[in-house]
Amino acid sequence: YLISDNADLSQRLNGYFVRIGNTTDESSLYRSNAGTNAKIIDGTDDLVDVSNVIVNIRVTRDNNGNWELLADNTGGTNYQSQGTVFDDTHTTTSHFGVLCKYTSTRSDKFYFDDFVVKKGSTPVVDITPPSITSVTTLSGNELEVQFSEKVEFVSATNKSNYSVDNGIGEPISAIQSTTDSSLIRLNFSNAFQSGINYQLTVNNIKDKADNELVTEAKNFVFIDKAGYRDIIINEIYPDPIPSFGLPEAEFVELFNASNKAIDLSNWKLSDASSSATIDTYTLLPDSFVIICEEEDTALFNAFGAVIGISLPSLNNSGDILTLKSDEGEVIDSINYTTSWYNDANKDGGGWTLELINPENTCSGGGDNWSASNSIIGGTPGAVNSIIDISPDLEAPSLLNVFAISDTSIQVIFDEVMDENSLLAQNFTINKGIQVVSTTNTSGNSIDIITTTLSTKTIYNLTANSVFDCVGNGIINNSLEFYLPESADSLDIIINEVLINSRQGGKTFLELYNKSSKAINLNGWSIAILDVEDDLLANEEIIATDFFVLNPENYAAFSEDIDNIALEYPNANVPSLFSVADLPSFDHTSEVILLLDSNKSIIDRFDYHETLHDPRLEGEDDGVSIERISFDLATNNEDNWTSASFSDNFATPGYENSNFTELVEDNSSNVSISPQVFSPNQDGIDDILQINYEFGAAVSAFTLSIFDDRGRLVNTLIDNEPREAEGTILWDGLNQQQLQLRDGIYIVFLEVELSNGNMEKSKNTVVIAL
Repeated sequence: YLISDNADLSQRLNGYFVRIGNTTDESSLYRSNAGTNAKIIDGTDDLVDVSNVIVNIRVTRDNNGNWELLADNTGGTNYQSQGTVFDDTHTTTSHFGVLCKYTSTRSDKFYFDDFVVKKGSTPVVDITPPSITSVTTLSGNELEVQFSEKVEFVSATNKSNYSVDNGIGEPISAIQSTTDSSLIRLNFSNAFQSGINYQLTVNNIKDKADNELVTEAKNFVFIDKAGYRDIIINEIYPDPIPSFGLPEAEFVELFNASNKAIDLSNWKLSDASSSATIDTYTLLPDSFVIICEEEDTALFNAFGAVIGISLPSLNNSGDILTLKSDEGEVIDSINYTTSWYNDANKDGGGWTLELINPENTCSGGGDNWSASNSIIGGTPGAVNSIIDISPDLEAPSLLNVFAISDTSIQVIFDEVMDENSLLAQNFTINKGIQVVSTTNTSGNSIDIITTTLSTKTIYNLTANSVFDCVGNGIINNSLEFYLPESADSLDIIINEVLINSRQGGKTFLELYNKSSKAINLNGWSIAILDVEDDLLANEEIIATDFFVLNPENYAAFSEDIDNIALEYPNANVPSLFSVADLPSFDHTSEVILLLDSNKSIIDRFDYHETLHDPRLEGEDDGVSIERISFDLATNNEDNWTSASFSDNFATPGYENSNFTELVEDNSSNVSISPQVFSPNQDGIDDILQINYEFGAAVSAFTLSIFDDRGRLVNTLIDNEPREAEGTILWDGLNQQQLQLRDGIYIVFLEVELSNGNMEKSKNTVVIAL
């Protein structure tokens, strides 16, 4: 706005303005009469139809009211006329200013500079010299200096006008940016030392108006980037109870094993199911820092430097801990277990796990860790009690193999590898798959490019002549893997749920992959459905990283897998997975949903407490509810019952105690299995399976149980319509939900088919408790 009678340029006003950018990308002069705008000079089309264009605009008006608009869209002063006009509608002004109209994506795309307003020949004179706005380290030998305004080329690129103390000296070059003349890059022959305070002194730098910055100094610190195992996980405290002197709180200790000062800002510490971010901290060489929960920082202040984060829960029995830089690079990773304590008297709590040899760059396995020897249980913030700098003699092993795509797999080792040994010819895959090349061969992982993999196929990767970074040859050199596929509904099923845990215990939910696919559960969640409002009342993510559930495999999720393993000694620990949170389950009834990463429902379980075995008489604390058959519908009430007492009332991570594989018998319309069953909750033949198959749908279906004297003891189905084929399960209880005695019983079926035919069937079964 060149002329305005209103200070608020967004309101109705009288005046003149230049508009830059419209549908024809021009620069034009407008007159505004009480907010009504009229274009009085129509500029050249497409003047500003160039990315990152710099436009200089000049407008003149003489005393008679003759206007001219000029522009140079190369950023110079070679002005080209955009048009002239006579207009003396407005002859006075109160205000001058700029108004920007933009979309949200262009909100930070405007830059203005060099406004000059003058009358006649009296210029506005710039008398302010430039100053240093910032000094940024680009590498160990490069600085970027930002000045407050554009600086003159000759003085700005004179390398003798710059100097850094502490033995660095003058730069070997000073280069002005071609896009921003206020930005200078300096290159030095002497390298900066990480963590050292330096001072840049600048002399005799001029701006475009010949104002000179005589001298100015600016401090800076070079913070070096971290390489693999520059920062190491040095001590962990997964089980702080009982305490022998340490705070009763979990912690992870990091140690800077390099000679660099390393900025940990935005680094992530993760376990198998959750991740937390470090806010801001610089760790100096040969220094420690304790990582704990935010509310526990005061407990550890006496031991040394402390950072509070939302620390991932350290599972007592074992977990994978990974430290990543702000750029996502893995800096260190460990996969600890209770065996790492090497002392049965210390693996029950109160003792930390300490790294034995922090200088061993190939460490990562249990041989380089052991329980602390400190009398208080650990050494947070100090040198480990068991430190022993010795040569690494431990052989590396394959830890995991993931198919990332149909032509790419990722291989994870348990320690740092010699990248020169990670050659394509040292890896083989069965079933005719060729290893084309290896890439990203650094640290403890590599990517392998292969010929095309197929789904529903078990592959085996073998590594030969592969060595760790000190030359130890690989053992445990072969692992199976699949190519993951997208899941369809009911590929993964809810197989077991512990709704009502024992006092002080935790709940769990178990999934089973009943498909022939390997399925990646990354981004999947467990949710509770509010049936009344048809909304998700509670949803929790169960996997935040690559997590493949192979065919016919189980995965049980809990907030505390150590508790589950303790409460249920038969639990299959490798199939237990820790999650930050599971939904809170209502003990009486709940609708539980399994959702994939797209929020599609993969399975739904309408739980209610009456699904439990009635013989428990409501005493179901610590008793899981189990699916009986993979093949029957999830919400078939006959398909669920309480876990057997012989399995301590739950089967996390392995086959359900009441699992029944459906038997197909085509010799007759009705078959039963087993012929003799023992419904005594011992997990062996507790359920009778009644299979039927007719040639048409059933309009009336009645299934009754009689004893050997012909007395009716239970009616399982009374005159209901059914599908043409199906399976019914009987738990050996009578109509009053009481256990029947040993003996012979008759399973009597009467059906009326939709085609009008009648069918009857009698089968004998024996209850033997």
